Order: sequence, then structure tokens, then C-alpha cells
Amino acid sequence: MPGKFIHRKKAFNSLLILVALTAILTRTNPPTLAEKGGEKVVPMTVRGYVAGTYFTPPAGSVPSTTSASYFVNATVCADLNNNAVCDADEASTTTDSRGRFVLHSLKQGPVIA
Repeated sequence: MPGKFIHRKKAFNSLLILVALTAILTRTNPPTLAEKGGEKVVPMTVRGYVAGTYFTPPAGSVPSTTSASYFVNATVCADLNNNAVCDADEASTTTDSRGRFVLHSLKQGPVIA
């Protein structure tokens, strides 16, 4: 189920032109490498939020407006195979009621929402 776009207490579908993913990368452990199955693993924890901008075009004499918004229940994952899809074997989480998330992954990779 796609996440909901929240703007002024109204829910819209999450299909938007612009979505901004803001995250702060922090390590769960000291920067040492752990061995797992012969493969070097560097875990990561990402904290952030999924947000966007809601644009209202001008209508007659009313000027256009933009306002900051966020996504609720959006899926966020570490895209380990870099295919732009949250696969079942990749660490994932969902955003909370304010668009915030915490993602823990045993391996590092791009974060997508």
C-alpha cells in the first residue's frame, strides 16, 4: 500500500512530482568491518524523514502557493542491489505519522523511498 501524502490535515495519494528524502547516516557500531559468510559487512542506521512540496497553481487572481509536506506510511529501504526497488531481502521500514523513519541495515547501500 502506498504511503499517504499529508498536507494541512488532508490525505492525498503519494504520486507527486517532487519527493525529497532527507536522512542522516550514522553507524550502529564503530567503523570496523565484521565478517559474515566470507563477505565484509558494514552495518548502518539511517534516521530521517520523507517530505515533499505541495504546489497549488495560480487560479485567476489567486497566486500559486507551495508548502512543505510529508509522507505517512511510506516504505523506505536500503537498495543493496541498486535496482531502485525495495526487494524482500533488503532492510526496510515505514514512515510514522510525521514522515519520520529509522532504518537499520546490516549492509550499506542507497536509501530509497
